[in-house]
Amino acid sequence: MTKRRNLLVVIITLMFMCMSLTGCTGVDHESAYIEDEAEKKPEIKGEKVKGLVCIETIKIDMGEGYKEMSQTILYDPETHVMFSAFYWGGDLCVNEMHNSDGTLRLYESN
Repeated sequence: MTKRRNLLVVIITLMFMCMSLTGCTGVDHESAYIEDEAEKKPEIKGEKVKGLVCIETIKIDMGEGYKEMSQTILYDPETHVMFSAFYWGGDLCVNEMHNSDGTLRLYESN
């Protein structure tokens, strides 16, 4: 019984030493080549958003000290469903637009 316990202690000690000796250098080599996504602003333009066509982009001035905000109106040329995309400081939210009765808003070309 004591031989098994001693063997178990030795195995656990060796496993602990192996795990602690494999250490890290503290440098993440993979992320060194990735661009900082916070600095990158998504571009919402008709030619940049696959499948959607830009109708209008509106920049919203919230005043000094606030994040940059803009709204872009887009539509799907196949279904004619309209979308509203909000960009606020680094966050992007895309929603489909609805009429007052709750039906989907469709783009009507003139």
